[in-house]
Amino acid sequence: EGPDAKREGPLEYSFCQHVVAQAAPMVVTDARQHPLVYDNRAVIEDGVLAYAGIPLVSSEGHALGSFCAFDTKPHEWSERDLQILQDLAQAAMTEIELRLAGRMLEEQREQLGQLLDNTDELVARFGLDGALIYANAAWRRLLGNPPATPVAGYHLARLSGVGREEFKTAWEDAQEGVRSDDLEIGFTLPSGDTALIQLRLVPNVTQGQVRGIRVYGQGLTTDAGYG
Repeated sequence: EGPDAKREGPLEYSFCQHVVAQAAPMVVTDARQHPLVYDNRAVIEDGVLAYAGIPLVSSEGHALGSFCAFDTKPHEWSERDLQILQDLAQAAMTEIELRLAGRMLEEQREQLGQLLDNTDELVARFGLDGALIYANAAWRRLLGNPPATPVAGYHLARLSGVGREEFKTAWEDAQEGVRSDDLEIGFTLPSGDTALIQLRLVPNVTQGQVRGIRVYGQGLTTDAGYG
């Protein structure tokens, strides 16, 4: 294949359409003698005479495309040639599915973020070191935006003193995987006022290990003289 060779063409020129339709490999040694493609315009106009294509099959069993090689002269494809194509096709399909999964995960994350930003409940996620990783809109309106760079120990930064020891005990329990009861904790607001917030701590457990701590709450009072 020369440096100026075409990399794509009209569907009616495509040998790959047969691979996708049959969801099976297609090996053509001499296209002029092959019943499916002897009159294909790629043979007549572009001189494609040999082709080997492996279907790109999703984990759900759908043929999405073909990973192929071609030649402008008759070619006997060896077992090694076909194995290399098979390996490359599998690697390509893995990459495609990883990208699709990443895109779907990002869309789900965005949808969840929008949902959480439209609730009046305070929602935040902390690392085990107390760094604030995520705060929804209700949390940010009441307690301010989290630091641009997560800061360890931030879970204690805005406690006003009321319920501080209960919160610290509940935090240590959550680190061990124990969900807290509802707590009434005093927080210092960005304005300098104080607020009493009812909240609960929920361990974020994945694969049997505590990876972080989620905090859910609602404001009970806001009072410049409280605390």
